[in-house]
Parts: sequence; structure tokens; C-alpha cells
Amino acid sequence: MKRGAIYFATGERYVREAENSAKSLKEHNPQLPIVLFTDMSSGPAVFDKVETVTLKHKNPFKEKGYAFGLTPFEETLFLDTDTKVVGDVSPPFALLTQYDFALAAMRWLDFDQIPARLRDFEKPHPTRPNFKFLNTGVIYYRMNDRVRSFLGHWASQIHDVRSPPGQPLLHDDQEWLNLILGEMGDEKFGVSFHLIPNTIYNCRDIFFPRLRKEGRANQVVIRHEHGLFDPAGVRYYWRVRKQLSNIYRRTRKALG
Repeated sequence: MKRGAIYFATGERYVREAENSAKSLKEHNPQLPIVLFTDMSSGPAVFDKVETVTLKHKNPFKEKGYAFGLTPFEETLFLDTDTKVVGDVSPPFALLTQYDFALAAMRWLDFDQIPARLRDFEKPHPTRPNFKFLNTGVIYYRMNDRVRSFLGHWASQIHDVRSPPGQPLLHDDQEWLNLILGEMGDEKFGVSFHLIPNTIYNCRDIFFPRLRKEGRANQVVIRHEHGLFDPAGVRYYWRVRKQLSNIYRRTRKALG
């Protein structure tokens, strides 16, 4: 198949979240086929196809890297389950005639503030000048031998790293992508990356006050945030959890 979208979800909670995201995608892009890769034996009817996969690791962040290579499409849009589509997702597909990957930068937060403050929309890459730290929640990519080889290397790096028992995940799929591109560069694999605006295709809630002030809030196509489909109480839980995570990071940094 030429073009389509994929999700990867493990467990009932995240399959349900993927279902809600896929419904929003179908509402605005009814022509786009959607495939779900999951550890469940079946999936919701909104998906055009459900593929059951055998998990190699217990951590879904490690399994996610494996899922990218399973796409049946020549051109793929991968979406995290905590995304909501509110517009036409097709424009970035045109970039895949020239580039192998099109994805957005991670937001740049100031974790020295509680709650964390937005420093800028895009976070600079720590080791590559004029490059951004990429977010892997929304990825457009085309499939060819170069990309297949790169995806295989990416997935193997994610899978081979072990975090100490009881410790946070050392390197998830996003961390490893940025490590690979920072240390070896995309040129080593012959693949090419193009940056798409995260204010449009990977928009976080913290962006909206500034976007409204600048008159750009109506340009958003893909929102990306925990709890987008949850009741207000659950969304509050996620905000509190995120702030506690920020405090934990600051404490670890201060202790060395």
C-alpha cells in the first residue's frame, strides 16, 4: 500500500487510547488506512487492520522501535497513542519524495522552574550545532533499504540497553534516536531527516497560550499530550505526575 498510518499499543489502556486517537485521525483524514500493532489478540473496529506482535521486552518504549519496521506502507505516519488529530495530516507526506524522515523537535522546557516553563518551541540538540532534539511521537517516513537498515540499527540499540532494576529507563526510542544522530549522524546510514514544525504537527498544551497570542492556534493539526481523551481528573493526575517527575530530575541533577 502506498500511504497509511500506524500505531503501536500494548495493554488494554493504551489500545483504548490508540482507538481514540485513530478516531480523530479518521474524522479528518477518512481516506488514510490505519494499522494497529499490539500484543492483544484483537483490536477496535476503527483500525483497518490489527496485527498481533510478540513482545521481546516488557518495556513498551523498547518495543516501539521494533514497530516502525513493521509498516506495510511505502509512506508511513506513525502516531503515539496520546495524540489527537484535528486537521489534515497529508502535507508532510510530500516531503517524503525528497527526505526519508520528517518529524518535529522536542519542546524546550526550563526544568529549573516549578512548574516547568517553556523556553522555546524547539529544543537544540546537545551535540549537533544547528540541529534539534527530535521527538518520536509523530514520525513521517518512507520505506526503502536505507531506512530499513537504519530502523534495524535504531531498534537494536534500544533493545540492547538494560536499565538497572528499579531505575528509570536509561535510553528509550527517542533518546536513542538523538544519541545516534548526535554521535554518528544520519550521513553514516545514508538517510535524510527534515524538520516539520511542532507547533503544527506535534503541538503540546504548553504551546497554546503563546500560539493564541500570536494568532496561530488554528494552524494546529496534531496535538500530543498525556490524557487528551481522559476526564479532567485524570488529566490533572498526569500534570501532577509530570511535575513530580521534573522535581525528581532536578534532585538527581543536584545530587550528581
